[in-house]
Amino acid sequence: MPSFYCEAVVAEMSNICHYPPMTASQIRKIALIGYAGAQSLDLVGPLEVFSMANRFGTRRAYEILLASPEGGTIICNSGLGLAGSVRLDDLPAELDTILVAGGSDDALRAVAAPPVLDWLRTRASAPSRGTPRVTWPCTSRFPAPDTSFTR
Repeated sequence: MPSFYCEAVVAEMSNICHYPPMTASQIRKIALIGYAGAQSLDLVGPLEVFSMANRFGTRRAYEILLASPEGGTIICNSGLGLAGSVRLDDLPAELDTILVAGGSDDALRAVAAPPVLDWLRTRASAPSRGTPRVTWPCTSRFPAPDTSFTR
């Protein structure tokens, strides 16, 4: 492999965001964003992972919030209903991570329109005041409109 390739990789890696370790009392707020037609695995999988980390860790490290554009029950593309989601506008001002579920093509087209996309763009563009990480799981094909979103 040519050395310029390695230099480019190292330069790219220097731009990776590093987050400080959690303090003993810090609880990270994680928002899982769903919508009608979302892929249930993209919501339930991370929910289980963070829940198990809380359960088996030495302390509760994560506050997990299920949210959707209108709040209420999210009917996933499999027909699974996830009740009790919070409206996007009712989420706390400061979140550590926003994870957006993928879904069917029709559902993605509907949720990729304003106001959801504008809400995500606002959260991603102001990490010092809002959310340092906006991402989506590997099964997602959420259309990131610009580079203010991470993958």
